[in-house]
Amino acid sequence: MLGVYYRPPSQVEEVDEAFFKQLTKLSKAQDLVVMGDFNYPDICWETNTARHRLSNKFLDCIGDNFLFQKVEKATRGEAVLDLVLTNREELVENLKVEDSIGDSDHEIIEFMILRKGRRETSTIEVMDFRKADFDKFRELVGKVSWEARLKGKTTEESWKYFKGTLLRAQKQTIPLCRKDRKYGKRPAWLNKEILHDLKIKKESYKKWKLGQLTKDEYRQATRGYRQASMLQFKLIASCSILRGQAEQVFSLLLMTPF
Repeated sequence: MLGVYYRPPSQVEEVDEAFFKQLTKLSKAQDLVVMGDFNYPDICWETNTARHRLSNKFLDCIGDNFLFQKVEKATRGEAVLDLVLTNREELVENLKVEDSIGDSDHEIIEFMILRKGRRETSTIEVMDFRKADFDKFRELVGKVSWEARLKGKTTEESWKYFKGTLLRAQKQTIPLCRKDRKYGKRPAWLNKEILHDLKIKKESYKKWKLGQLTKDEYRQATRGYRQASMLQFKLIASCSILRGQAEQVFSLLLMTPF
């Protein structure tokens, strides 16, 4: 069982108690991993001690249920706020704390869950954005006299015309291909250019941590990655919505580290 949890800093004790009860129940599962921002900055995980009463109650809950906390490095400033809990110590391995998403002041936690799972596949028809003619797409859309075409139309009529125009342009400029949908593969927006920018982002992060770059220089170096990934996301999301595949947009949101 995999869970994600967020505890606001001002959370009241009654809500904490409700979570402890739920965690106690879930800890009986064969395999359990719970991760999230728990907001207990006063806990020292080297000694399993805390200064505040609520933090000590959380430590008691973990101990009573024989849970393991796998994060050892600070995830925000000098505090370990983001935790990974499991009821089997060997279930979570290769945990790393590094980099950040966008301008977030929390570090990214990467880890592996060592459990075999079933990979589902299905054949689907998708747009091949790597072979798309984006210049032609912009040309077709740009030459439309939108003001004249939409004049006098209702909101519904305007939307239908707008949607039809974009779908026709899409059909002419973005080819389709059939592929096996394998869950866990890289998302459609992650092209070679963005992978290159992502490599620069990671290298810049290491230099910043070593003191070779300032925080502002690091942010400047990573700005290109965020802009490129956002542009690709917007294009794919727009086409998905027009095709009536809004659920794909939510999947993209979950996979896209802007």
